[in-house]
Amino acid sequence: MICMSEGTEGFPQSSSSLLFQPTETEELTITNVPSADEIRFSCPGDFYTAFHAPRYERLLKLIDRYSIAQNSSVLDVGSSKLTELIHSSFGCKVDSLGLAPVGYGKCGEYYQFDLNRVGDVSAWPADLPSYDLIVFAEVIEHLYTAPELVLAFLRAHMNPDAVLIIQTPNAASLANRVWLLFGRNPYEKIRTNKRNPGHFREYTVRELHDYATDGEMRVDACTVEYYLDASYKARV
Repeated sequence: MICMSEGTEGFPQSSSSLLFQPTETEELTITNVPSADEIRFSCPGDFYTAFHAPRYERLLKLIDRYSIAQNSSVLDVGSSKLTELIHSSFGCKVDSLGLAPVGYGKCGEYYQFDLNRVGDVSAWPADLPSYDLIVFAEVIEHLYTAPELVLAFLRAHMNPDAVLIIQTPNAASLANRVWLLFGRNPYEKIRTNKRNPGHFREYTVRELHDYATDGEMRVDACTVEYYLDASYKARV
């Protein structure tokens, strides 16, 4: 889902007129970002990156669609290989925010902050600036804090005309519905590892749309698709 600061103009519109509903995957034929195969090749033996390579490629193409330039300010929430890929693909500084004491790579500034603390405004990083683009990919499902609070925090750090890209599992996916039909819980149990407890809550498209619009953001586009390489899943 791609959200924008309320009242923005001049950005390309989605091919779908019903922005909050699942749409067919839009074919993005952009050449200045690495393909999934190139991303895998750059990280031999890294099965996590191999599994997520199609997701990274899709995100990079979405970012390119919004004309991110070398002087654009970018924040990647959840420091990862994606942080490095955005930096190398677009030549811009990419700040990151996460739980770890140290961020991934040397692409920009790193801010250590637990998003589960956003309900306490006094705990917000005082030196965190505002951005033209915030990438919030595969993070929201790991938080136990209300999405309204998390999105309000991100909205407070968006420049006018800024773009927020949210990527997260679809709670109402066909596979999940099939598991429920057979009386099986499709969602994994919360793990005992405090540093990596897994998914606390997954969301539907409608829920995400409502959270965004209630948070004074305009939803520009939304797609529902499978963007992982299942052939590597057993190795992750």
